[in-house]
Amino acid sequence: MRIGIYARGLSEQSGGAKNYIENLCKSMIKLIKPEDELFIIHNLKEPYFKSDKKNIHEIILKPNSKIICDFLISPNIINSLNLDVCLFPKDVIPYRINCKKIVTILDIGHFRPEFNAYGGLDNVYMRFMIKSSCKRADKIISISENTKKELIDILNISKDKIKTIHLATSFKRFLKKKNKLSNYIFYSGSISPRKNLLILIKAFERLENKNVLLYITGNNMWNNKKEMRLIKNNPKIKVLGLVSKEELINLYQHALVGVYPSLYEGFGLPILEAQACGCPVITSNVSSMPEVAGKGALLVNPYSINEITNAMKKILKDKKLRGRLIKEGFKNVKMFSWKKCARETMKVCGGIYKNV
Repeated sequence: MRIGIYARGLSEQSGGAKNYIENLCKSMIKLIKPEDELFIIHNLKEPYFKSDKKNIHEIILKPNSKIICDFLISPNIINSLNLDVCLFPKDVIPYRINCKKIVTILDIGHFRPEFNAYGGLDNVYMRFMIKSSCKRADKIISISENTKKELIDILNISKDKIKTIHLATSFKRFLKKKNKLSNYIFYSGSISPRKNLLILIKAFERLENKNVLLYITGNNMWNNKKEMRLIKNNPKIKVLGLVSKEELINLYQHALVGVYPSLYEGFGLPILEAQACGCPVITSNVSSMPEVAGKGALLVNPYSINEITNAMKKILKDKKLRGRLIKEGFKNVKMFSWKKCARETMKVCGGIYKNV
């Protein structure tokens, strides 16, 4: 079987999509059988995985432009490889692809305007391309049961065409000699409206403990002037920007609590990242987040300032609750692995191949 992965999302600076594509590729490289071949097609400047296996090939696209790669360069390259099946792990299948096609839908936020996640021409383009890609795909991978349900309910796709394959995290807690907690609450994710930082900041401001800070790390995204104004006016809120994986693990494991009150997620990787690092989690009771968090989090109404404030107070005051959430978080994160994600993806590829 000749399998392709259109991994253009590797060129993104950060984010869940890049995390997924990178770890899926790494795991599939480990699992690929000697008689099969794996072609990873991306637009980075040089080989990224640098595998010694002779049946692993990296194809580098030039130029770097998203539109040119997707619509002009990639179809010709992919068709020239004589693939049996090609995976498109970031919502869109380019046109003119001759082999069997699998698309991973990360979320359908473009069809949920109530979360103000996207706008403008990009939203129009993505709504059209996601619909078209789902129609042209031989199989669709959803990254959560919630996303699968939305694909069925909103885009009217047959449930038999969709396979849910969960994401995972490669994060692990590392212990230092002085592994003491610091006096901060931690949020990791982009600064954008659907992440619900306005409510989180207001909930944080109601805490009675004046010594506790709020650390925010991640991308500074779109339409976030209100959030940035609140942050600027509060000296107890520290925006750390993008940090390395090692720094992020360190921030998780020393935090008093990790709060992820997003309004809408295709999956919600920061929940698993926090759990893997021994950080108690507060997250939303909507969208995919309960599915990902399991019993290892306090679930809150993301629209309720009081509920989020009270949840933070509970964890800060109740050591037994904190310990239970950490213990359940460690149990929960074991249910997810990139090896499992890759194995199930390979099965989808094999199923399509056998039906050729």
